[in-house]
Amino acid sequence: MSEFVIQLVTSILVSGGLTGFLVFLVKNYLSEKIKGQLKYEYDLKLSTYKNDLTRQSNSELEELKTTLKISEIKSNVQISHLHEKQAESIFTIHKYMWELFSSLEDYTTVFQARTLAEKEGKRLSVANDLEQLRIYHQLNSLYLSEKLSENITSIIKNMQKTAFEFMNEVERESGKDMLDKWDSIHKEVNTQIKSTINGLANEFRSVLGVS
Repeated sequence: MSEFVIQLVTSILVSGGLTGFLVFLVKNYLSEKIKGQLKYEYDLKLSTYKNDLTRQSNSELEELKTTLKISEIKSNVQISHLHEKQAESIFTIHKYMWELFSSLEDYTTVFQARTLAEKEGKRLSVANDLEQLRIYHQLNSLYLSEKLSENITSIIKNMQKTAFEFMNEVERESGKDMLDKWDSIHKEVNTQIKSTINGLANEFRSVLGVS
């Protein structure tokens, strides 16, 4: 009887141990499988998120590049337009300056016989050309450097002063002193003033990049 009990107890213990071991194995297997499944799903979602983030970043980068390119094009267009306006201003000022010089030279030409109407016509031509140059320069001086604009202003004032001098000290006077003054003014126009204009033309070429 005691031996039977011992065998029964032993059998129960062995059976219980095997069952517990099997349960442990099954639980461990299921746990690892669940962990593996969760890791797979996590890695998949992480990969998808990274890909989405990369695509978004690339899209934003391309958009930024496009924006910068458009800004660069606009800037180049503005610079090109500025250079065109600068070139146009310099060309027109140069043209008006030589027109004024031509009128002043004709007005002060030495010892020419002139009627009152001819004198008035030549004087008016100088005044018109002077005003044309002065106004155009004022309206377009912002396309020029400060120094260049000051040089242009100086030449305009010098030619205006010469015209007034001729009107007051030659046209309204007579005698030998008047003739000497006439000759002096005419020489000044054809030497000093002409040379100054030629020097300014070289500054124009420099600004335009023309050698």
